[in-house]
Amino acid sequence: MDKENLKIVTWNVNDDRRVQEGGMFHKTHNEWAVEKRLPGIKNHLKEMKADIYCLQEMSRKTGSEIKSFLESMGYNCFLGSYSSDSQAYVLLTC
Repeated sequence: MDKENLKIVTWNVNDDRRVQEGGMFHKTHNEWAVEKRLPGIKNHLKEMKADIYCLQEMSRKTGSEIKSFLESMGYNCFLGSYSSDSQAYVLLTC
């Protein structure tokens, strides 16, 4: 890791709506569900080549799948929830 050019990426994976002229373009759940976008999310993570990823707002299943994907690329990962009763998970890498 180049300490002078450290690249940190933070991303709310669950909120990937696009802004268009005139306001927010709201997609239906089926169109922007994380599970449906997962292949694109993985490609995007691979292309960003960050030193550290801080990803939030994922289900345990999605977080586990992204964790395995990043570990296969050589990252050390931690997957945890915001609180003991939370359904939203955060994934940290280094």
